[in-house]
Amino acid sequence: MNAIEMIYQFELYLGTLDMVLQKPKTRDILDFLNIAQGDAHENAYRMMDADEYQKKLLAPFMTIDKEISTFTPYTGSIPNAVRIALPSDLLYVIREELKVNVDEFGRIGNLFGPTIRGVRPIDFDFYNTNKRNPVRMPNYEESWRLDAKYFIDVDAGTPEHLLIMAEGIVPETYYVSYIKNVTDLTEEITSVSEFPEWHHDSIVKEAVQLYAKVRSPQQEPQKTG
Repeated sequence: MNAIEMIYQFELYLGTLDMVLQKPKTRDILDFLNIAQGDAHENAYRMMDADEYQKKLLAPFMTIDKEISTFTPYTGSIPNAVRIALPSDLLYVIREELKVNVDEFGRIGNLFGPTIRGVRPIDFDFYNTNKRNPVRMPNYEESWRLDAKYFIDVDAGTPEHLLIMAEGIVPETYYVSYIKNVTDLTEEITSVSEFPEWHHDSIVKEAVQLYAKVRSPQQEPQKTG
């Protein structure tokens, strides 16, 4: 369904409820549809590893192995690190790998070609605790990744990662698989929900329930005086 069809379906379902509710404006209906979409997206992400249905719901929002080959040296206090500008629509990272100048035998250089190695997402506490731990610090098999927003002044619309590598490692390509955010529905005839068609009706029904809960007479504030 496109947005106009979902609005019409919303009004039909609202009319079947056994309660008296003020008919919402189109803008209000869109707001509740977008809230329902956001809730469905968030719930699907939280449950995707345990529920195949939820994983299918998220399929239209997934980008697999996006290649990034531009790296900016980090000039701060963290050594052997580079900054990576991420896709602007990235919301959740689900997998990441790094092609580096280490061959399959663990030797630096491209004598036998570069190899794909692991990337470990960490937080700043983990970094501070383990940055000098020879057992846990980055090595030829695995690099670390920090969200740059925690310590680099970057624009809100330009997400970045900071890759921290073993000394001598040179990154060639960063591969990131991710889930993007939901695009809001609008009144434009071309506006269509990004969820699979078979889930559109569920979104409309959820939006109606949200509206009924908020607009129910029992939820109205009591007048005093």
